[in-house]
Amino acid sequence: MLIMNSTVLDNKTAAGCFCMEVGMEKVYKTMKSVGVCDLVMGIVVTVFGCATGAFLITNGARLLKRKKEVLF
Repeated sequence: MLIMNSTVLDNKTAAGCFCMEVGMEKVYKTMKSVGVCDLVMGIVVTVFGCATGAFLITNGARLLKRKKEVLF
């Protein structure tokens, strides 16, 4: 018998509590890794989007600057 929080628990219940604690620890570790991955991906997408936007703006400006040179 195991005494826990002023109650008497048998070995099966105590093992169940231990398994639940280990399971919750795995859940928290998974949540942490997913959160870090989401942050990294968000930063990468933001940087890529800004770089692509700047590239498109500069190319558009160059096209507008040289529109008189374009012959159809």
